[in-house]
Amino acid sequence: MKKEKFKPVIGNGEEAVIYITSEIATEIEVDKNGDIVSYPDFGGYNGMEEHIIDNKIYCKKIKVKGKVKSAFPTYKAYIYRVNTVGEAVKELKQDIKFNTHENAEATVLEVARHTLGNNKNYGDKGPTPPNSTGNLYRLRYKIGSNKGKTSYRYRIVEDNSSNLPSVKDFKQEYQSGAMNIGTRSSISIDPWNSAGLVGCIGIRGEKGIVHPNCKNMYPNQDKENYKYIYHSINNYLEGIIPELTGVYGRRGFSTSSGTVLVKESSYKEEIKVFVLVDKLPELKLFDIEDAKIALRVIYDNYGEDIATIVEKMYRLETTHFTSGQYQHCGTGGMEVFGKAPYYGWDSTTFKNHTEHTPIGTWSSFEGKALSEEGGNKQQKDKPKTFVKLPSVLAGMEYKAEYIKRYNGNYARWYNANDPDAQEIYKEKLKGIKARIVETFK
Repeated sequence: MKKEKFKPVIGNGEEAVIYITSEIATEIEVDKNGDIVSYPDFGGYNGMEEHIIDNKIYCKKIKVKGKVKSAFPTYKAYIYRVNTVGEAVKELKQDIKFNTHENAEATVLEVARHTLGNNKNYGDKGPTPPNSTGNLYRLRYKIGSNKGKTSYRYRIVEDNSSNLPSVKDFKQEYQSGAMNIGTRSSISIDPWNSAGLVGCIGIRGEKGIVHPNCKNMYPNQDKENYKYIYHSINNYLEGIIPELTGVYGRRGFSTSSGTVLVKESSYKEEIKVFVLVDKLPELKLFDIEDAKIALRVIYDNYGEDIATIVEKMYRLETTHFTSGQYQHCGTGGMEVFGKAPYYGWDSTTFKNHTEHTPIGTWSSFEGKALSEEGGNKQQKDKPKTFVKLPSVLAGMEYKAEYIKRYNGNYARWYNANDPDAQEIYKEKLKGIKARIVETFK
């Protein structure tokens, strides 16, 4: 793909894209002991002690007013605006291809991306579900009510006629249609931090503070003033993305009185503003499907015997592909005991397969497992840190090559020096069925 040069937008554009990334805007800061110094955002506890990739902390367990919560960073959102329909999406795709943001506007939004409740997945009341450039969301504008408080919000929706129905009078659009993304609904662009969000995106000021544009309105959240907080943040967004004033619902809505006004749109035709949402790093979890794909490769390249042992080892060490370490790291038990990039582990496999190079670390309190039967001692006073791999295949191929390197003595993985402990490990594996490998025969 050759880089295309795009003309800078002049005046009000004809299309725009907001790209909500997983790039950190303001980091969680810790001291030399790993204790929190500052954080720009927090929300409901996600069950993790912390999640670290390349020395960047994507969540950390904290207490707020005596209650357990998760601290989060804020993230960057990039803006693409053009005068020609179709080119904003082209700019976005080109920038993603070349890992740059050179076609984006100079203004970068700082956003909160988590929720007051469910931060464990993208399900009910979880963060905004990610999408792809082949399935971009749309922005629309719609009135809503929350506990009797009226507001007018930009809503992130799927691009379909249910959410964006044809209406004879476009001035009625702001009251028409649904607000759905799959099984989710009412995902909007808000002025809150994650402690006040329910699956929405929060526009924040520098370092996660209340955005200056709604700072004066923010303290008073009664029924009368609530809508003005939204008008204030919307006015800021419309100032840097004027195409918003032309989207479905907004083009036909304005106000002539009130503390904060909504200006009449200058657009005569509807404008499309698309939204792309990255996955959150700590929610890119591995599941049993990843194991099936990886084991097929191991079976084809290393044979049935090694594939069988690898599956049994994984099942034992990951509680049949359900443990937090498996979901977050793709491994069953690779503790950090050295420096990046290999974190103390033999580099042979990683150098032979550079695509398997570790991508960071993940920390959590560990279960007892086989710690009392010759395995590594369970650490109870603080979380352990584990190697995070880019794929389950990376972890399984590491095991497969390890088994070959030590002439089939797979039990050495469990304890390199104690033959009795190795026998315990072998006995544990005997009672486990390699159900996935069985399907390959």
